[in-house]
Amino acid sequence: MIGEGTDVLKHRNKLSASMTVEQFDNGYWYATDLKAFASEIGIPLSSLLRKDELEEAIQAFLVAARPLDGVLASVSRSIRGVGSRSRDSRPMTWRNRIVVP
Repeated sequence: MIGEGTDVLKHRNKLSASMTVEQFDNGYWYATDLKAFASEIGIPLSSLLRKDELEEAIQAFLVAARPLDGVLASVSRSIRGVGSRSRDSRPMTWRNRIVVP
């Protein structure tokens, strides 16, 4: 019984530039695998993207069969860190005081 489950893990699908979007959508991919694949197919700044952003960029690649610059436009906010700071534009440091109204 224990040996049966290990065979399933060995036959896991691999990411491929020739796969269809449907095949990609039907698989479960680890973020580390997505980052490596995105880098391999030429998606810029792939190491900085979140898993959902990687999936979106890879899907766009599979449709167009080439990396798309427009894909980064939708994920550029997280790359630049927009929205991660409060109204105060100063970076958070130990010297900045937090004032609670």
